[in-house]
Amino acid sequence: MVLSIVVASILTGVLTSRIGYYMPFLILGICVTAVGAGLLTTLSINTLAGQWIGYQILYGYGLGSSFQAPNMAAQTVLPRNEVSIGASLMLFAQTLLGAVSVSVGQNVLLNQLAKRLAGIPGISPRLIQGTGATDFLKLIPAEYHTAALEAYNDSLRVCFEVGLIMACVSILGALCMEWRSVKKNIPREKPEGERAAEKPKELSQGEISTA
Repeated sequence: MVLSIVVASILTGVLTSRIGYYMPFLILGICVTAVGAGLLTTLSINTLAGQWIGYQILYGYGLGSSFQAPNMAAQTVLPRNEVSIGASLMLFAQTLLGAVSVSVGQNVLLNQLAKRLAGIPGISPRLIQGTGATDFLKLIPAEYHTAALEAYNDSLRVCFEVGLIMACVSILGALCMEWRSVKKNIPREKPEGERAAEKPKELSQGEISTA
């Protein structure tokens, strides 16, 4: 998924510099992210590797397509003296909300696991919290392995549903952004003839003495 995010970010940057508008890629990226998140909610314990890998690639491509658009918007819409503040706020919001989302997802997963594994003897919320996904089945008797895997999958599905909701809600913010071209902020390189014409004409010695 990380590779697809990087590829999508590079491709979006190149295409944005070509056409000048970042909004199409932002809206497309959010839609692709929502589709990828929706596909992740369909995962089960019998899902093939090609499916969950493809879903992650699709989800990562959507994230990469829309990740740079807020920074581009801040550099395009804001006055020159406010660009640094706007870009800093965008970076701060992305970093902060990313950290908060990790904590929210962890709490949702643990709460769902505690509720779904309550019927298995010897399993408590504290034990679940202190055990990683790799050693999860070592704590559970063999006859409950299938039920535990299904409970883990259903709990992860709830986390993916939270991501799906956030992806769908983010389209509201994208639709409220201005359609501005980044090319308007790029100064045009003047031809050599125009630059030569703008150079001040040097005064001759007679003109200097007359002045």
